[in-house]
Amino acid sequence: MGRKYKILESSTGDLTRLRQETKLKAQMLAKDGFKELNDEPPTYLTGYAREEYLRVIPEIKKLPVRDMDLATVCLYCTWYAAYREILELIENVPDQEERVASYAYLDRVTKNIKGLTSDLGLTVDSRMRINTGILNSDKEDKPKTMKEMFG
Repeated sequence: MGRKYKILESSTGDLTRLRQETKLKAQMLAKDGFKELNDEPPTYLTGYAREEYLRVIPEIKKLPVRDMDLATVCLYCTWYAAYREILELIENVPDQEERVASYAYLDRVTKNIKGLTSDLGLTVDSRMRINTGILNSDKEDKPKTMKEMFG
């Protein structure tokens, strides 16, 4: 599996002009044509989930995440709320066995958060890979055999 895709503004290193243009086109393809997310969280988000939505929405709106990704954003916020609640529970539980069980649940919640942020659209990675594939398909087909590659 390849590296995670970075948007042009966060890319480091020397990128050729062609590579910069390709990244920019991929970003535009991922952004255009879809309704933006609302600044206000849905009414069903409460507590920590609502706070997290309000905290992250200004930054998420800079990415090609759109209203069609609302369920993913809300899932992220809900799992984040569960994360915060578990941290509070761990602080207030004196029983060691209950703490251990809480840490197991915390691990599961953390994995869900990481999965949502990196694989389901809260990062640009999934759409950028698709769009980069679309942009690269316009180029010539790569040789498929060693003979075609080296003559």
